Amino acid sequence: MEHNITERQEIEDIQQRIVASVERSKGELGLIELAHNADTSFLRVLAIQRIKAREALSYLGTSPFDERVRKAAVERIDDQPVLCQVVLHDLHWEVRLAALERVTAAAVVEKVATSDRSRLVRYAAVGRVDDPGVLTRIAVGDAAAEVSEHAQRRLAMLRTSPVARVVLRD
Repeated sequence: MEHNITERQEIEDIQQRIVASVERSKGELGLIELAHNADTSFLRVLAIQRIKAREALSYLGTSPFDERVRKAAVERIDDQPVLCQVVLHDLHWEVRLAALERVTAAAVVEKVATSDRSRLVRYAAVGRVDDPGVLTRIAVGDAAAEVSEHAQRRLAMLRTSPVARVVLRD
């Protein structure tokens, strides 16, 4: 077992050196090429973590690559239209969750809270919903008990919080 861990660490170290070497020799374009063409998702993710070009990150975040690659890119994207597209349409819940953490549009968060196919993503979105009407619909109608209960707790918190009362009144 320990031998396998050491061997895996050595492989990861080699892959990190490969990415650093590509960055030194070919710069940003080399990293983008590596992120697009590497044989392993680990190498692609390492390259994505060093890419600065927004357009490249947006492409990789919406690409047909495996979910680890898309998630790594989404975690670095700040383009709201791209993040909204990902949170609403990506097939993998972890990628949608990563996009949800960065989305700022309340309407999109509410849509995710009420309609995402993953109860885990809906649960996370409920924690960002401030609209009592939306929370009430979720509390009454969500098929997953934990999501419904989370909405109920959020509603109770909004009703008792002095700051929330000011927001709800306006």
